[in-house]
Order: sequence, then structure tokens, then C-alpha cells
Amino acid sequence: MEEEKQLAGEDRLSGEIVEVYRQPLPGEVVYIERKKKRWEGNAHTHICRQGETAYAVGQSYAIRTRSIEKLNRLKPGSTLEKGQQIRIK
Repeated sequence: MEEEKQLAGEDRLSGEIVEVYRQPLPGEVVYIERKKKRWEGNAHTHICRQGETAYAVGQSYAIRTRSIEKLNRLKPGSTLEKGQQIRIK
């Protein structure tokens, strides 16, 4: 089966736009439209689980990873600790 173009994104290290070719994993949420910069729900914070990343938090709330990083002054790719409180709004 031929792999389809999944998304175009920014390479965090070089800043270049890259194309990613892969199929979604079973159970993975795929957003067709661009994710929002801000969470529009009622919650203001998120409590991290073991092994969770800023990307995973962003996926949970349908907001961009970079927005999570900026709100919490995180460096791209930084590790989140279990129980760490992350701002989402």
C-alpha cells in the first residue's frame, strides 16, 4: 500500500518545513483542520501523566504544541514530569 502524505510541519531543530509520510496509528486522533492556538474550553490547566509530552497535551485539547510550550515557557522537546501542572489557557 502506498503511504499518503499525512501533514506538513516545521522541523523543530532546523526550522524547515518538512513533509511527513505515514499512516495514523490505531486510536490516534487526526485533525483535518489546523489546530487552534488557544483552548476554548473551561479548564485552565492540565496535570501531566507519566511519559506525557507537550505534543500529547496539545493533541488532547486540539491546540498547537508550540502554544503549550509558549504558555509554559518550555523548550521544544522538553520532558514533562508526572504530576506537573501545565497551563492550557
